[in-house]
Amino acid sequence: MKRYLLPLMLLISLLVFSTVAGAYEPLPGVPHPDEVDFGGETVTVTGMDYPFEDFEEDGDYPGRLEQAKELFNVEFDFIEIEYGEMVDLHMARLMAGDSEYDLWGMGSDAMVQLIAEGALAAADWYLPDEYFAALPDQPRQISYHTTFQDEIYSWEPDRQFIGNARMIFWNKDLFEREGLPDLYELYENDQWTFEKFTEIAVEATRDTSGDDEIDQWGTSTPWIPEWIYANDGRLTREEEGEVKFALTEEQSLEALEYLHVWDTVEEVIREHGWDMGDLFAEGNVAMVPHELWKGPWGAMADMEDEFGIVPLPRGPHADGYVAPLIDCPVGYGLPLNSANPEGKIALINFLWRPEEVAEEQEQFIQDLAADRTSHEIITKKAAEWSGEFAFYETFLDNYYDAVFQVLGGEESAAVAMNAIESEMQSRLDEHFE
Repeated sequence: MKRYLLPLMLLISLLVFSTVAGAYEPLPGVPHPDEVDFGGETVTVTGMDYPFEDFEEDGDYPGRLEQAKELFNVEFDFIEIEYGEMVDLHMARLMAGDSEYDLWGMGSDAMVQLIAEGALAAADWYLPDEYFAALPDQPRQISYHTTFQDEIYSWEPDRQFIGNARMIFWNKDLFEREGLPDLYELYENDQWTFEKFTEIAVEATRDTSGDDEIDQWGTSTPWIPEWIYANDGRLTREEEGEVKFALTEEQSLEALEYLHVWDTVEEVIREHGWDMGDLFAEGNVAMVPHELWKGPWGAMADMEDEFGIVPLPRGPHADGYVAPLIDCPVGYGLPLNSANPEGKIALINFLWRPEEVAEEQEQFIQDLAADRTSHEIITKKAAEWSGEFAFYETFLDNYYDAVFQVLGGEESAAVAMNAIESEMQSRLDEHFE
């Protein structure tokens, strides 16, 4: 009997894997597992965190990694790297010729540096437009907005940025107590502007205890770029294949002048460190810009007051509302010397399937939302996000000194930004000319 057992087991295994491969339908332009054979090569995945937990026994998709090994005739290795080591380690592997079968895990900061070094292959060398259009909302928008010279570098289906998006958390109880306008109504009527933000912040900032000390504030320490984006400004712009310093543009200068008013003229900003939403959770700040994940997983989760969430207000130069990102999680990059890049793309799409990603992202948005209206707003921003993040900020690391001169009233925005324009442009030209 035993001599028949092994062939029978092999037949069952083949039928199982055939069924798995047959039921899986890749996105346009992605090879089917039946069309890919790595010949037993090892694909080395790099990153800060071990990526395959979902496929282990207690994961969401147990056994899928083993299925992939069989279907693609491939093995896997993982190299854990620190955030600050991403560029150096990847460049070293490329220069040594060790990266042919690599998939490089990275954030946007490392990606743009590797693009500048000419170390990455663009994803749209291998994938058609139809592939990117068919991705779930968030990875699609990331792909469309992590480009250089119109080439797309981010392609992984399992990406979501919305938790990193900065929006305004507003204290509904404080607003009601102070007789302030409902921000949802202002937003829905397209009246949620810098001017309204200023009016509300001024009115909310006051001494509530009678000790001649301000103990209730309109807003909290800003992240500078988000307000520039909210006025249709940018730190940099790509024009005809060149990266240009953009803080001298009218939109950017105007946003910096508003920040000066809020910080120094009206004094409505409660200064603090990186507090994870603690001040807002205490109930003494009317409106704070924070990453959305800080709602369910920061101090705000234990907040006694009710809060809502809206995008940043619209600046005078802006036509719509933005949800800027601190960082954009771009996923895996393809080294310039990639062997079988189409196969690696097929491998990742098999492991992290777009239809499953879409379901997970909807659940994530539900977790982030404070109420029904904020759920609608967050869903809309996830589908329509238009690239508000500092893709090239790593090359402008000292522009903040000039910005703080503006906020403190030491220089006008125009004088301060024009004074650093040449240095900033030289830094960009050094990497992108």
